[in-house]
Amino acid sequence: MALKILEYPEKLSDFFVKAIIIGFIYAICIYGFRFVFQFLQVRPIPGNPLLGFVLEVIAGVILALVLGFVSIRCTFPFVTRSIFVFSILFIIGYANNFVELLFYSTTPIYVFYYDFAFTIATHIVTAAVIALLFPPLNDTDSAITQLKNFFSGHSTTWWIFRVLIAGALYFPIYFAFGLVVSPIVVPYYTDPALGLELTIPGFEVMIPLGIARGIIYVLVLILPMAMAKLEKWKLVLYLTAILAGVGAIAGFIPLQLWPIALRVTHGLEITADSFFHSLVIVKVLDKFSKEQI
Repeated sequence: MALKILEYPEKLSDFFVKAIIIGFIYAICIYGFRFVFQFLQVRPIPGNPLLGFVLEVIAGVILALVLGFVSIRCTFPFVTRSIFVFSILFIIGYANNFVELLFYSTTPIYVFYYDFAFTIATHIVTAAVIALLFPPLNDTDSAITQLKNFFSGHSTTWWIFRVLIAGALYFPIYFAFGLVVSPIVVPYYTDPALGLELTIPGFEVMIPLGIARGIIYVLVLILPMAMAKLEKWKLVLYLTAILAGVGAIAGFIPLQLWPIALRVTHGLEITADSFFHSLVIVKVLDKFSKEQI
């Protein structure tokens, strides 16, 4: 059903076969690069390794389901398309969350060197495989033409203003849903005995951090928006899938360090964040197809 809503033309079976293949490649890369970069490891990875592998496969499948659709809408050559997919995967799937974690965690930064190394290597390989298995469907519209059409009609000042507004509005959305789930999640952040090394910063950190992360999300999503050529609500669902699927769900599933209740609650929270922020982005930028595609 989701494929029909987003107008994905491949057969359902072919789509999922490719996604499952990528899921296994993703999990193998995670474990392979963990071994390669183990000289950076200062703490053991918690959880059952076999269960962890299965969960990483599931995470990889989710990434493929989302980013495969991104890839087929992008008419860049293979290398450029791989970089395009990687930028979404790494920035939304890791870097923007890592920036937040730096302020919401008491873990020393050197502990993250290992995680950063095997993650970026895994994302490079995964992005290339996604670009390879999901080639563009329409080679007649060049990427440059699509981008020119998308950015035409407005000045640089207009774009800067709209991007800043759409990015800044992420924080009130983030904060509102954070308040909704706070009775469940706050104890995990305030009880050191749980060993999660989480904390809650003050508003002097939370507000500018939230706005900055929101702007980053908007900047990364502009290119997928330009390539998608979808109607308003389909575009909202598309951006939601990127933000929630890549930015939260695929990361929470294999995170055995966190209790299931915390992962599920944050997953639902971020899915809600993603939907309403996607709606804001689409409304503020006002760049969606006005016709059926």
